[in-house]
Amino acid sequence: METRSKVVAQCEAAWTKGMPLKVTDDGFPIVMKPSMNCIFRIKGTQEIAYVGLPGSNRTDATPEEKAGFRQQVRDFLATIPRLSSDQLGSAPEGVYTWLLYSKDGSAPQFAASKTETMLELGTVHYSIALSVGATAVHGAGELWKHGNEYTVNFLSGTFMDKWRDTLPAECSLETMQRFLQEKLKREVFPSLFRGKTLSFTRTGFVVNRFFTDALTTDKLEAYVRAGFIVCRHPKENAGECKAAKGMCKNPMTVEQMKGGKIVTLNAKGEEVPAGDPTAVKRFDTNTYKELPLGGRRHRKTKKAKKARRATRRRL
Repeated sequence: METRSKVVAQCEAAWTKGMPLKVTDDGFPIVMKPSMNCIFRIKGTQEIAYVGLPGSNRTDATPEEKAGFRQQVRDFLATIPRLSSDQLGSAPEGVYTWLLYSKDGSAPQFAASKTETMLELGTVHYSIALSVGATAVHGAGELWKHGNEYTVNFLSGTFMDKWRDTLPAECSLETMQRFLQEKLKREVFPSLFRGKTLSFTRTGFVVNRFFTDALTTDKLEAYVRAGFIVCRHPKENAGECKAAKGMCKNPMTVEQMKGGKIVTLNAKGEEVPAGDPTAVKRFDTNTYKELPLGGRRHRKTKKAKKARRATRRRL
């Protein structure tokens, strides 16, 4: 009994403190899952997409232009609803990322955002923290709202995995998760879940169960209108796309806003007719030497696909 009381006390202290967080917009904030780029096919095509931050294909941008690109990101984040626990009750069904946070020592508060695609553009946990001005995080994960049921997990590589390293020995991450379950049921959502079913799982929702392997052109167009860039690659070049590590390298085309409208450019920056296959060519981003549209599959891509299939079989 004494041991259990000690564990509860340790978890309570860790929960109250949370994981300190310094929120800054010095440079680009983290607004999406970069690991999801170059994986998913664009619906109705044999192409894959790389979604980049505003101006990320500009190596010659001036300081004033870079500041403008950062402002575009902040403006985009401001358009995404951050729901409180009370607002979640009337929100539509779907998958949400959620965060328990505090600001300058305040009591922990809840915020959640509906995730629309596997890229989680603007709904990754850091984006929520940035939008609400969090200075400490007290829990994070995903939530699936379906009918009269809420299913919650504690999957957040940004926060929960890092929190593990700072927790006291008596309060392991698994123990803290059980502690958080009680906090959610008794303190965060006491009225929201009345008459509803609340369950917890270790299964991830955003990619593994609820989204297909295709991005729609409508969603990509919305990203472009918000200031992001969309680079299209042949699906055979997924490995090359992933290996670029955050760069729009050697694309077939780049879609971006220019003069108040969406334009399609090749790697040379030349405007080409959208949807005209005869106008699409690939160029080396550095030398502008023409490249073939297709290529050999990258072995890392094969491994990634094999891992994804294995994950889905386990689910």
